[in-house]
Amino acid sequence: QPILFRDLATHTAGLPKYPYNIGIKEDEFNNLYKNYTDADEQQFLSTYRLRNAPFETYNYSHLSYDILAHALTNLYQASSYEALLQQKITAPLGLNDTRVSLDSTQRKRLAQGHNMIGEAIQSWQFESFEGSLGLKSTVIDMLAWLRYQFDAPTAAQTPLLLARTPLHKADKTSVQTGLGWHCIKLMKRFPNIIVHSGTTDGFRCYTAFVPESRTAVVVLANSERPLDGLGSLILQIINYNWKLKPLKNS
Repeated sequence: QPILFRDLATHTAGLPKYPYNIGIKEDEFNNLYKNYTDADEQQFLSTYRLRNAPFETYNYSHLSYDILAHALTNLYQASSYEALLQQKITAPLGLNDTRVSLDSTQRKRLAQGHNMIGEAIQSWQFESFEGSLGLKSTVIDMLAWLRYQFDAPTAAQTPLLLARTPLHKADKTSVQTGLGWHCIKLMKRFPNIIVHSGTTDGFRCYTAFVPESRTAVVVLANSERPLDGLGSLILQIINYNWKLKPLKNS
């Protein structure tokens, strides 16, 4: 059974979270991806046997998203994943600080990451896996991306709606996965929360929005301390603790 784009995007392709040969070329502490190449990933895929047929089981997979990034880059005949991202999304929307590769000015503004006990640690470097873990951004850019979810032109509304439509059950009863986004069903009388959080060593990100109430939250931290609870609490507060009907024009 072939793996489809949808399987990769909904984490139902039967692939593991990471390729099992990750880290074998690591020559710096806590920098797994610095020397891990596309060829290494292809070598893993050539020998890996799927444990579950696609569509059967949700298993959150960074590997799936890196494969998806490669597939889309090839489909659109782009020179790189970042070039495709700039052509289709970041340049048209003016998201100038959402990048894989930073210029010299942006590198000076890159936050210093910290581990759980507050020690400074280096940010990950990437030879591959940019489509899954290599993207950097700012609160301003990410809020602009969330505003686009509300105010996109008519032609863009259909794909945006599809991306946040629940397509497959995730690993928790109240959570389903769309195309990239996760959808949390809070209660019967309130709309879904559309959410995604992210982590690399030294950094955390929480992003969520409610289209019906036009509310959105982005929390970024240069620490490994969890912040999903904080982001969820802020979203709850600006939605009046889920006690009132969402305001259409707030």
